[in-house]
Amino acid sequence: DYYNGAELSPFATIQHGIDVADEGDTVFVFSGTYIENINFYGKNIVVMGEDRSSTIIDGNLNYSVVTFNSGESNLAILKGFTITNGGNTTSGGGIQIVDSSPSISDLIIEGNVSNSDGAGIYISGENQSILDNIIIRDNQCDYGAGIYVTSSAETNTSPLFTNIEISNNPKPFVAA
Repeated sequence: DYYNGAELSPFATIQHGIDVADEGDTVFVFSGTYIENINFYGKNIVVMGEDRSSTIIDGNLNYSVVTFNSGESNLAILKGFTITNGGNTTSGGGIQIVDSSPSISDLIIEGNVSNSDGAGIYISGENQSILDNIIIRDNQCDYGAGIYVTSSAETNTSPLFTNIEISNNPKPFVAA
């Protein structure tokens, strides 16, 4: 991963792009399959795939494919990907959001597993996430295989869902 991140010299991993990005930057990801897990690490940046059906992040059954757990705001944006093959985690095989409020859109979340909750998306704690235009299908776990939401009663916050399609997930949606 010795390239400089320019269009003609792209980084080899999405995570490298995130790691070197500054607040407000955009990490553009070309179509292809990326075998990795990414974490925004509190950065309010845009990570945008070329097209949600051809830009794939494959977690290789190694924890959550995408993690937001460092207080990211709605300025942390993930859009234009298929999120698949997340697993070997208690919660959030596809996307795990804990005490953060990212904006996620134009995603396909499929083929993820979890040992307990939220194989597709797991949302916990103080949260005002915005989720829009997302297909969540074919995920597997015990509770809320599509989406599992548990929020902080003290803060009275909750995510906003628009244009969400959930299909072929056992116990597809749980809000606790």
